[in-house]
Amino acid sequence: MKVDIILKNTVPRIVKSNIIAHRGASFYAPENTLAAIRKAKEMKATWVEIDVALTKDRQLVIMHDDTVDRTTNGQGAVFGRTLTELKNLDAGSWFSADFKDEPIPTLDELVDLVLELNLSLQLEIKPSFGNDKELAELTVERFEAIWPKEKLSDVFITSFSPVSIDIAAKSLPHIPRAIAFKTIPEHPHEALKQANAQIIHLLDDDYPLKDFERFAQSGVEFAVAIVNDPKRARALLDIGCQTLITDKPDLLS
Repeated sequence: MKVDIILKNTVPRIVKSNIIAHRGASFYAPENTLAAIRKAKEMKATWVEIDVALTKDRQLVIMHDDTVDRTTNGQGAVFGRTLTELKNLDAGSWFSADFKDEPIPTLDELVDLVLELNLSLQLEIKPSFGNDKELAELTVERFEAIWPKEKLSDVFITSFSPVSIDIAAKSLPHIPRAIAFKTIPEHPHEALKQANAQIIHLLDDDYPLKDFERFAQSGVEFAVAIVNDPKRARALLDIGCQTLITDKPDLLS
């Protein structure tokens, strides 16, 4: 399977891949788990995206939602549980019995596996309950300690939170940043400047292709999430989108 294809535009790129595996290969394995990262590698992905969240005892874990209800056998807020409590949860059975007892990874465990598999990483800071500042500060501090300096071209940080992105920019200025938007900004360059970022991430949400085409004409590097339909994927690449964030690493195969 060949993932990368030639793009029509010539925007200088930070992410040199058309595909980022969203929370790992999350169509084929439980999202944000080590199993999903291994599956992404197996399916020839070169980049993976994961979400980092904060526990009650200020530990960093890989989790998207504010609560554990959807993706584990537990209930309640991630921020309201300790790491030990979260580690006792089953984060795989909700997806399939084949993944029974799959644990919630810590940031350290996730990074260790990404490095072992020689993958590149999109690290999304995922605040909840107003902990944007604390989560970002702890994340960038820990990430700087565990991510090799020789692999700085293989990582970028993203968030919907301008507060979190600002902290990342000040603490880790040498690591690129993407600001995520739920709606398409009218002025891409101004949006990047205000966010102190280099990349923009947009939600697909059935926007007409012409809206993305106008955005592509700005020359800003951008990605669209979450794209799981091959026809839609190729249409977005054709109009100038650089990167697709997808649950299916084999989307373009």
